[in-house]
Amino acid sequence: MLKKIMLVSGRRLGVNKRLKLFLLLSCVPTLAFFLYGHDVLIFLGLRVRDTAGITWNDSSMRNILVNDTVSQDLQKRVRILCVVPTTVKNEDTKVYAVNATWGSRCNKILFVFVYHHSRFHHISLNISDGRSHLTAKTMQAFKAVYKQYGDSYDWILKADDDSFIIMENLRFLLSKFDPNDAAYIGYHFKVLAHNGYMSGGGSYVISKAALRLVAEKGFSGGCATDGNDEDVDVGRCMEKLGVKAYVSYDKFGRDTFHPQSIEQHLIGPLPWYLKDYPASPIQAGPDCCSQFSISFHYVSSHMMYIIDFLLYRVSIYGNYDLPKEQLQDIFTKKISKIKHQTEDEVFPVRHYFAAPNFVPQEHPEYNHKRT
Repeated sequence: MLKKIMLVSGRRLGVNKRLKLFLLLSCVPTLAFFLYGHDVLIFLGLRVRDTAGITWNDSSMRNILVNDTVSQDLQKRVRILCVVPTTVKNEDTKVYAVNATWGSRCNKILFVFVYHHSRFHHISLNISDGRSHLTAKTMQAFKAVYKQYGDSYDWILKADDDSFIIMENLRFLLSKFDPNDAAYIGYHFKVLAHNGYMSGGGSYVISKAALRLVAEKGFSGGCATDGNDEDVDVGRCMEKLGVKAYVSYDKFGRDTFHPQSIEQHLIGPLPWYLKDYPASPIQAGPDCCSQFSISFHYVSSHMMYIIDFLLYRVSIYGNYDLPKEQLQDIFTKKISKIKHQTEDEVFPVRHYFAAPNFVPQEHPEYNHKRT
C-alpha cells in the first residue's frame, strides 16, 4: 500500500524512479517509529539518545570540597555487586544514567540484558525476555554472578533501572550484618508468601551466603525459575532456603527502602496497596523517609542526575557529620517476621476495583490534587 501511494505521488510530481525509491526509503524510519517505536529504530541501527546522556564523570568532582574518608573506607569493607535488569531500549537512557550516577559507587555493577552485548558491564542471558519472564531474568542473573564471582562480593543488590540507590547509606546499614549469614533485606511486604517478600521496585539485597544457597540449591529446591512476579518468587525462594528477612527501617520507624517515587512518599498521595501490604506501618510526609534513606523507585533518567547533584555536589555550610556515638543505634539487626494464626498461613492480596489512593489519617493534606 505504501509503495503504491509513493508511486502515485511520484507520477504526480513527475520524478524519476530513483527519486521514487529514495522517497520510499526515507519514509521507512519515520513509519517504523510511529508503528513500533524505539525497538524498531534500534533494529534499523538508529540510536535515539536521551538528553540525560551528558558527560558526568569523576573530573566534575575536582572542585567539590568533601571529606569522604569514612564512606571510602566502608566501600572497601562492605563490597556490593549491583545487578540491574534492563532492556535494549533503555540502554541510551536509563542504563546510561544509572551507570553515570549511583551505579558508579557500586564495587561492581552488571546490567542484565537478554541476547544483547552492551558497551556497559553486563550479563547477556539466553532466555525469553519480557515482563512474563522477570523471575528467570533475576534468578539466572544470580546464578551467573555466583558462577563468575563466587564469594568475591559481600552483598548482591538487585535494583530496577528506574531506581536511585544511595550506596553509602546501604553500606552503613549492611555494616551491621555478617555477609556469611544468609540474609535478605529491603522493603518488606507481608502478602503472597508466609513471611512475605521484599519489594522489587524498592530494591533489595541478599548476602553472599544467600546467593550461594540460591545458586546451589534454589534451582533444584523448589524455587520458581520463571514467571512475572520476580520479587514474590524471590521472597518465596528465600523462605524455602532458610534465608532470614531483616527489617530495614531506622530506630524512629522511618523507611530506608521505598517502593514508590520520592514525590509520592514525601508529598503523596500513596497507592492504595501501601495501606494493607507493608509488614510494618508506613509513615508519610516528612517522616516518610529515614535520614539515611537508601532507595527510591520510579526515578526518570533526568531526575537521576538532579538527585545525584543535590546529594553529592551541594553542601550546607555549618552542618557537620553527626558524632559516631549518635549513629551506633540508628539501625539494629532485627529479624522481620510476619505474625500469623497458623504455621502455613499466607496473607492474600485484596483486589479493589478502582481503589482510591491511600491518604494517611495523620496527613489529610495528602489528598490534594497534583499540579
